[in-house]
Amino acid sequence: MKTSDTSPNPRKARSRFRALGILCAISALTLSACATQLDRPPVDAAAVLEEGQEVERIRVATQLERMSRVWAVGDRIRIAGTDLCGDRTAYDFGLRVTSRETLFEDSDNPPREIGLGSGVRVWDARAEVQALGIRRNVRIVEIDHVRIHELADYQKAIKTAQLQPSLTLGFEDDDGFRRETLSGVMACDYAVSLNSDPEINAFADGSNVFVNAGMIRFVESDDELAIVIGHEIAHNVLGHPTQRKAQIAVGAVFDVAIAVLTGIGTNTFSMLGAGAFSEGQESDSDYMGLYLAARAGYRVEAAPSFWHRMGAETHDRASDTMLRSHPSNSRRAAAMRAAIREIESKRFNHQPLLPEGSETVAANASRRPNR
Repeated sequence: MKTSDTSPNPRKARSRFRALGILCAISALTLSACATQLDRPPVDAAAVLEEGQEVERIRVATQLERMSRVWAVGDRIRIAGTDLCGDRTAYDFGLRVTSRETLFEDSDNPPREIGLGSGVRVWDARAEVQALGIRRNVRIVEIDHVRIHELADYQKAIKTAQLQPSLTLGFEDDDGFRRETLSGVMACDYAVSLNSDPEINAFADGSNVFVNAGMIRFVESDDELAIVIGHEIAHNVLGHPTQRKAQIAVGAVFDVAIAVLTGIGTNTFSMLGAGAFSEGQESDSDYMGLYLAARAGYRVEAAPSFWHRMGAETHDRASDTMLRSHPSNSRRAAAMRAAIREIESKRFNHQPLLPEGSETVAANASRRPNR
């Protein structure tokens, strides 16, 4: 008996799906065409450009305001914590600069209302520097007679100048060119900067501290910001990023050995080494960070409630690595309250605000490379 083949034809099925998709698209267009159209006023192209410039002006003004806040809090902590940093110190001259070219690098037509001219410009300066007439929008022309054309020139020259207690600054203001001698203040040599990342986070790399824009939006006071910055500076002082780099190197050796023995390439151990700091390292940084913030005059009593809020905000999004490597929120808050009581006791008894074991910390910091 002859039977008919009832198995589906893939080619015919694909054709039917394509036809169905085209029909759906036509239906959607037809329905949208049938929707009520309002008689909106025309939009002028020049008006669109003007609105875009306003958005850009607000973006940069907000970024500069956040930069100033991070710089101010970071400077106080870096200066107050010098005797905890061993030889990882340098002279700071109280200048914070930027440039229109950097701020508006993605903009073809940046707004002029932001108040910065071309070249490297002062955006913020400590009071004693402003007293010399070096204020916002002053153009930096030279440092110790080295010409400054762009931000990279300034960064290179100031790094060299920070090895000496004073520098000669050449600058231009409304009255023309002049020079002034600036006296430096010793500070921990860990630059604190703003990072544009919207994630609520901050991090240290051994030489710098970066505070994300998301963290700036999250903190409710400079006291809370000081707790964050103190924690990250403590990571650097305690050598945690250096230890992590060593762990990555050891992990790479294991990865190579596995590849040689099995013929299978892997970066598993390198990735493990590159993971977050350990729970012990995080706890040590919490402890030292409170001392750094307290020495700078910030209210460390804000720490437990800040970390409660951090836990409530980020717990659902925390990675497994973060949950394994960070102390629990309850343990963190309890440890901080104990540290705060210790700090208050030392203040009451007129003892130096130094974390226990800090003599060893400063000695170890001195043995690490300074630059």
